[in-house]
Amino acid sequence: MGNTMSIHPSVDNGIKPRAKDFAGGTLVCKCADKPVKVSVKSQSAHNHACGCTKCWKPKGTMFSIVAVVPRDKLSVTENADKLVSCLANIWSEREGLSLAKRRVP
Repeated sequence: MGNTMSIHPSVDNGIKPRAKDFAGGTLVCKCADKPVKVSVKSQSAHNHACGCTKCWKPKGTMFSIVAVVPRDKLSVTENADKLVSCLANIWSEREGLSLAKRRVP
């Protein structure tokens, strides 16, 4: 099989089991100037492989991997001003759709 495709380095060779005692940690971007730091205080609920054009992907891969955690367990601790939501309007649409579904008898 000379033609192999990389989905993402963290899943190409199988998925590792979660650490039983993992209580979170700090994520730091690779920016040389004022790196963004994010505190995560829980195990991820699940991971999502995203192939959209807006998500950052490692070179040569087809997907990004997004870990999902509860909002109250995630906080930006440094340089939050560097972050911009590229899908802020999409979130509103999803929330609106969710609210509309609840109103349907």
